[in-house]
Amino acid sequence: MGNTITVAFRGDGVCCSCTVSYAVDMTTRGTPGRMIRIDDEMWELYGQLCAEEGTTRTDELRRHVHSRVRAYCKAKGIEPPKPRLIVRRKKPATD
Repeated sequence: MGNTITVAFRGDGVCCSCTVSYAVDMTTRGTPGRMIRIDDEMWELYGQLCAEEGTTRTDELRRHVHSRVRAYCKAKGIEPPKPRLIVRRKKPATD
């Protein structure tokens, strides 16, 4: 499913518009894509933090969600969903 948005902006005193299309559910690993809203500065710093830990924002968020759901299921006495393979990336070696 795709979405289209139109953005209007002023540059050099001239109004213009641009139409942007993007796919909401486009993924590479067969799982549905999700959209979250986080301000640019926080997202950039989170990316730096994850890079320094040798992971990606996606992998970090996925691990966090899985951990919270397992704890929730344990507290409620219900069987957690069977986890998919979670790839943990090693931190790149530095000189």
